[in-house]
Amino acid sequence: MQGNNLVWNDANQAALDRLDALRMLDLSRNPLARSPDLNRLGELDVLNLNSCELVDWPSGIRSDEDWRPVVFDLRDNRFASLPQDLHLSRVAAQNLWLESADLSERVSQQIQAYYVQHGIDLLVADVDYEDLLEDTDADDRAIWNALPLQYRRELRDLQDLPDYDHARLWQRLRTFADPRARDYALTIGAMRLLEAEAFPPPFEE
Repeated sequence: MQGNNLVWNDANQAALDRLDALRMLDLSRNPLARSPDLNRLGELDVLNLNSCELVDWPSGIRSDEDWRPVVFDLRDNRFASLPQDLHLSRVAAQNLWLESADLSERVSQQIQAYYVQHGIDLLVADVDYEDLLEDTDADDRAIWNALPLQYRRELRDLQDLPDYDHARLWQRLRTFADPRARDYALTIGAMRLLEAEAFPPPFEE
């Protein structure tokens, strides 16, 4: 039902309530405005409400540890706030994707607080980092996990550069074991990390 110019109403909700065995709900790219009530959809594996003009957090999103959705995409909405007592399974939190240009400052603060408490970034789903983390080992992951959250997010944009080189990126990131190199790289910003002019010796391996 994605991309059908659907606006959510009581009739839609009544129809959805009858689908209590539904495993995939994809209403992406519809101007729903009103958030669907998911209380009767306990079997969902895929939830995609990307670009639905939502302001309110959908009620009925499962909070138990047994809910492990494969897709939990709430990107490009305009949420005013997240539930104050938001609780998600670790898998659900890792797959949640809230990234949007229209998130409120309140939501940004809540995402940061969740990261501090749980070590999981609700703004970006883990799957969006998979290519960046390909062929990395435990030492590399330690370097990655120590990066500031915003810097880590910005590194994704390097993959869009015509001269992006995955091996060279990790050559640079591994130099972050030296605090001088790390501090310097954070100063120049993620998008300049692969520039030979911006990241010269003595920090090159």
